[in-house]
Amino acid sequence: MLLSLFPEPVPPAGAPYRDFFEKGGWSGPHNINLLQHNRDVEKQGKLFYIAHFNAGLRVYNVIDPRKPVEAGYFMPPEPTRRYGPMPEGKLVLQTEDVLVDRRGLIYITHKNQGLWILKYQK
Repeated sequence: MLLSLFPEPVPPAGAPYRDFFEKGGWSGPHNINLLQHNRDVEKQGKLFYIAHFNAGLRVYNVIDPRKPVEAGYFMPPEPTRRYGPMPEGKLVLQTEDVLVDRRGLIYITHKNQGLWILKYQK
């Protein structure tokens, strides 16, 4: 039985696009904080960390599983140079993977910018 869906990410104020489909590049969720069997990875709790391609990292609070809400986000700056063949088409940020360690450090990878290390703050 489906309880709920994560809300669609909303572009930041002043963005030159109405939604992330209009922005270009790949859009939609791609990866969550996996490797739960690894003792150094944060165990799943009330926060879900999702790499959302052209919408960057999205953090959702699921304390009420019937009504998840976005609790934060991070969007790396738009790339200015292409370092590989993917994605084809318009050059926009593309957040690929996310992993959160037990200290709360968030690691995200980006197709054109490499690795970002972040920390969620309430």
